[in-house]
Amino acid sequence: MKTFTQRLVSIVLFGASWLLGAGAHADTYILEVVLFSQPSAQWQQAEPPHWSWADQATLLEQSARSNLRGIDSSRHQLQRDAERLTGNGYQVLLHRAWEQPADPDLQVAVHAGESRGDLYPAQGLVSLSSQGALQVDLEFWLNRDQGSEHLQQSRRLRLNETHYLDHQSLGMLVRVWR
Repeated sequence: MKTFTQRLVSIVLFGASWLLGAGAHADTYILEVVLFSQPSAQWQQAEPPHWSWADQATLLEQSARSNLRGIDSSRHQLQRDAERLTGNGYQVLLHRAWEQPADPDLQVAVHAGESRGDLYPAQGLVSLSSQGALQVDLEFWLNRDQGSEHLQQSRRLRLNETHYLDHQSLGMLVRVWR
């Protein structure tokens, strides 16, 4: 009887730990973004980001959160698309992928290039939520010597689909998967 009880307890504990582990990752997604521009296109000058643009966000490169971490470039699913854009005369400004929960209160800050004071050549904020439908909220800036350009959009997404966002001379590819 003792052996049966021990086995039963082991099975229940294993099942509970498996369910808890599955539940912990149920709302975790991998989000990938490619920000690009067409150098010959006319761009719309906008206000540069405020010096505190990322104060309320979690910096991807400096996150200590266990549920927010960068994804190695070998796992990028938009790499071929980024290469095609470059081959067709577009300039890829930022290409990042990371794992994060669908949490509307979590804003992730990403950037590319060398900092020039409070500005990066490309910088942005991303939040992902799944209340009813999967939605991404994006705000990105392209900062040049002659000024800044700003892209801000919210988009409903489907898993495992590439979404294209267009704005003046800027464009963005967004993909979310598990």
